[in-house]
Amino acid sequence: MVGIVGCEKNKDSNTPTNECGKIDINKNEFISMKVQPEKVSVNSQIKLIIENHTKEDMIYDNVFSLEYFNGSSWETMKLDINFEDIGYILKSEKTAEQQIYLSAEDYDYKAGKYRINKNISNDKNYNLCAEFEFE
Repeated sequence: MVGIVGCEKNKDSNTPTNECGKIDINKNEFISMKVQPEKVSVNSQIKLIIENHTKEDMIYDNVFSLEYFNGSSWETMKLDINFEDIGYILKSEKTAEQQIYLSAEDYDYKAGKYRINKNISNDKNYNLCAEFEFE
């Protein structure tokens, strides 16, 4: 049985949540993603940390999407970013990192809560997310 605790649970929630960063795959097996630092400013870098706590290798790429919490729901942002189409393997019980530069040229960021979404897969696709805040 596969249980999922992910972004979709809180897609239209009235309050942001940090629970979106973990997806349970099987009993005692999960994948997770978090952002460091959790508070950022425009023209700074964030680090995505993706952890694979399963017995299977996972595949991910450079692609991500961003959402802004407008006080009542999450809005998908239209970013002007081109992604390299490269697949990476995240081995079982390993961690991967991805650096993301949040440029004012890509979007006019406002202060508030944001969420980054990223797909990871094995024989199934999973949508991970992690929240952060612009000051």
